[in-house]
Amino acid sequence: MNPTPTRTASPALASVWLVLLLALVIWALGAHGELWRASHWAHHLYLADAFLHGQLHLMRTPNDAGDMALVGDKLFIVFGPFPALLLMPLVPLFARETPDVLVLVITALVALFAFHRLLERVVEPRERLRVALATLTLGLGTAMHYGAVMGNVWLHTQITATALQILALLFAARGRAWTAGVLLGLTVLTRPTLTLAAPLVAWWLVRGVGPVAREPVAWRRVMLALGVPVLAAAAIHGVYNFVRFGSVGDAGYHYILMGEPFESLVS
Repeated sequence: MNPTPTRTASPALASVWLVLLLALVIWALGAHGELWRASHWAHHLYLADAFLHGQLHLMRTPNDAGDMALVGDKLFIVFGPFPALLLMPLVPLFARETPDVLVLVITALVALFAFHRLLERVVEPRERLRVALATLTLGLGTAMHYGAVMGNVWLHTQITATALQILALLFAARGRAWTAGVLLGLTVLTRPTLTLAAPLVAWWLVRGVGPVAREPVAWRRVMLALGVPVLAAAAIHGVYNFVRFGSVGDAGYHYILMGEPFESLVS
């Protein structure tokens, strides 16, 4: 048994956990320690509740219906449904008090963990300090810093999609084509624009990346592994849109409720 991998892996694991702990502490301080709470615009909770009752429009009207689509007397969420699916197991237990903020904080921590591990694969091992600082930059120098502890439907969607995209890149760097494809498919059901990372994912799979790159994956296998999940997710999203709004390409933005300042810009 060769003990070398254990000795080299241990500092890396210690580094990533330290980064996660520091980010969590700073986020918690910014939120005055209130991580177990439901956000104000917790529309994904209402959508999860609707799914549990077998429908796509909301059963209950939020106190603030911004960022929603009104069609007739029905309210719909215009963002992708995947974040609501993650909340479905919790909604029967906590109802409107479901801690979507805590779920989003955990999601953001997963994104930081994946980003740290990704950088470890694409840079030289001796760059551990730079990897840690770059990960902190993602956690404290982007919208994750305030968004993770704020929650709300728009930030919940963006951060969840970012986590999925980073995970897809990480598994691409590891040569895991099908896992990367499924994660990209889930971005379609969250925030489809982040699926534009697909060419980079494909390139990494085919070429290999970093000093610890695996054997390259054949083009045909990559196209199959990425194409099937992404196209399947796009089909699901298209059906989801068609049932709600009568068009596979209409996510409901034509019917979105906006405040007066925004309405004046598009009128």
